[in-house]
Amino acid sequence: MFAVVILTYEREAVLVNAISRLKGLPHLNKVVVVWNSPQPPSEDLHWPDIGVTIHVSATLHSSLITFCWSISSTTSIVAVHLPVL
Repeated sequence: MFAVVILTYEREAVLVNAISRLKGLPHLNKVVVVWNSPQPPSEDLHWPDIGVTIHVSATLHSSLITFCWSISSTTSIVAVHLPVL
């Protein structure tokens, strides 16, 4: 089992597209979105149903380290910085 951690900043369409592509990924346990913006996600944002839980954590610091430790129920973590996609 593994988790995917995605760091993003106000790129909702790209984020939803990236998460949608994870549907059916073998051994995926959860997705953690690190929302790195002072503005929260828009109220009309619809998170895709990919068969696993999507956690959204807000932060003002561009760091995945804190959030990676919080998902210790998995054996591996894949961290993705959204501009790379």
